[in-house]
Amino acid sequence: MKDVHLHEGLNELDTGIFTGLTVPQIQKRHPEAWRSFQRSSWEGVPEAERIADLCKRAEDLWRNLGRLFAAGQRNLLCVTHSGILQWIIKVTMAQRSWMPLVPMANCSISQFSLDNHVEAERPRYYFEWTHLNYQPVAGEEVNGNLFLDRSTGIEGGNQ
Repeated sequence: MKDVHLHEGLNELDTGIFTGLTVPQIQKRHPEAWRSFQRSSWEGVPEAERIADLCKRAEDLWRNLGRLFAAGQRNLLCVTHSGILQWIIKVTMAQRSWMPLVPMANCSISQFSLDNHVEAERPRYYFEWTHLNYQPVAGEEVNGNLFLDRSTGIEGGNQ
């Protein structure tokens, strides 16, 4: 196993005055902010991280991943929360709005593949999201693998 590095860009978004509270607690303590959240997502919550900050954080993370890729790293595992994952996905599509939301379940898997062989003044990254909100179920593994082995075209690799 390679070294493990923590990256602040993968931290969950700052939920402002809702931090540490359950939904019933929020509704009781901050009813107006709760209504505002229902209309405007986190933009309506005092002290919550704003869209501009989330976009910048996600873009910074992509730049860092691009540097790792340029340095020869080909397989990276990133673990994060669904809030910031929304923005990691959105910035790849030049999206700058909360809506539409990308469905994200707890413990889901999203797989991103990058292939950058283009020499240009500004590097271009060719990518695909091969899995979004993928939720494996028991018995789905083939030879212990969840994903298609692209070298063989067989799910789970050689059979």
